[in-house]
This record gives sequence, C-alpha cells and structure tokens, in this order.
Amino acid sequence: MFSNYRTIDTKDEPITTISTGIYLINIHRASYLDIKNPKNPINVIATIIIPENHYEKITEDLAKYNKELSNLYRPKLDGIVVRVFYRGSQQSQLEKSMNRKPVEISPDHNLKSKIEIITNNMNLYQLINYRGPVGMIIKVPIF
Repeated sequence: MFSNYRTIDTKDEPITTISTGIYLINIHRASYLDIKNPKNPINVIATIIIPENHYEKITEDLAKYNKELSNLYRPKLDGIVVRVFYRGSQQSQLEKSMNRKPVEISPDHNLKSKIEIITNNMNLYQLINYRGPVGMIIKVPIF
C-alpha cells in the first residue's frame, strides 16, 4: 500500500506522515450529518476530527513549507482524499467514488488517541461503522 509513498514518520499513531502534505489517518467511527438539515450544511465529504496534539504536529510539519498553515487561529486544514482502504475487497466502486473528494481536518482537545469523522456521505458512514476501521490517505496542499 505504501509503495508509492516515502515513509518519513510512523511513530505517531493514528496519524502517519507519508510525505510532505500527505497523511495516513485511521478512522474508527463516523457520525452522519443529514445534509438535508439546513442548520448543519458542510461543503466537504467529511470533517475528520483529530486530537489537538496530532493537529499541532501536522501544522508544524506543513509550516516548514508554508508559514500560513501554522496560523494558530486556523480552525481547520483543507485536504483531498488520495486513497481509502479497509479490510475487504480493494478498489471497489465505493473507494473510487471517495478519491479526490475534499475533506477538512479539525482539532479537538477532548480526543486523546482516536479519530472521529463527521460525514455527509451515507456510503462513507456505513463503510466506517459497519466494515470496521478505515484508512484514508489525505493530501493537504501546502501551496
């Protein structure tokens, strides 16, 4: 799976830096947001909520290349799904439909080691909650 990426740092689970601006994120649970509800619209396929210390590490890594990404008041990082993988058949239509979709990464000081996701895509919600943990490779553009 990682043959196309140069692994830099694998010690910080559940987030692994693969190369500049590309992160492997292991997601264990998803909440579904009904996009028909106008009170909570989101413009991305998912919001990935990660522990604040992991978020700080990501922004520190990215700030080496783009100082704007280290802004303390930045509420989230925008990213693009490069790959989705999970236990079971690979390269399914579901996986292919997730690729190149926009996501956002947000910090949460209440989370310790897990990662949660809020999604407006029922297929992604079902995949994570009924198929088990899902890995996503997310690319955060640095320029």
